Amino acid sequence: MKRSVKAGIPPKKIFSKIFLSLALAATVTSVACSCTVDEALTVADSLARIYYAEQLGAASTTQTTEPVATTAEETTAAPAPTSTPTETTAKEEPAYITTFAMPFADAAHGGTDYRVTQDFSSTHGGLDIGVYWGNPILASTDGKVVYAYNDGDLGESDLRWTYGTFVVIESPDGIYRTYYAHMSRRAVSVGDEVKQGDVVGYSGNTGRVSSSSTGKYAGTHLHFEVRVLTGGTFVKRDPKLYLPWWN
Repeated sequence: MKRSVKAGIPPKKIFSKIFLSLALAATVTSVACSCTVDEALTVADSLARIYYAEQLGAASTTQTTEPVATTAEETTAAPAPTSTPTETTAKEEPAYITTFAMPFADAAHGGTDYRVTQDFSSTHGGLDIGVYWGNPILASTDGKVVYAYNDGDLGESDLRWTYGTFVVIESPDGIYRTYYAHMSRRAVSVGDEVKQGDVVGYSGNTGRVSSSSTGKYAGTHLHFEVRVLTGGTFVKRDPKLYLPWWN
């Protein structure tokens, strides 16, 4: 097997050849310089070793070492910080949309299609509907009862006495108020929460009513109003703009 030798370093066989060359020269020198052959060989050995060391050092300094392949670290970009969604303290509720129903059970709901006896006008702020005496009056919208009076609760100095027994319901969005007047009796009180279709009272003829006939049921009808919040005030609007019979 061949012995491997590092590149640039003189092998020991060369060192032997150098030593023999120097020894031969030392023998000749010993004759010329009057020194013993042993002394000349010692000098030759020293010179050979110095030469070998110098060659070895030169080789080690001039030898080019192959660069070690270094595996470059893959620099991974730091992940972008993910923001944790902030919990909302209150859920956003969808806007309430007020819907209207007829204030009595019409034929489509097992009742009667009553006739409008007096329409809305600049001098009459609602619809008069000829609901029979004692029949249920129904909430046209969801809401809360904000006013509830019996006939005689208000003096004549308060024009609302003309409504007789009546209730007022405000829708949950605070935009609409519906009035139910001339009832024979009411079924709700201030602060009550009602749903559309709930009974709020019963038809009658309390307050100021007009009729060409006489008797217990003379002038019986429901006076129904819709008022809309406008500029901080509830303003009377034509109920036909909201009720399903006309929409």
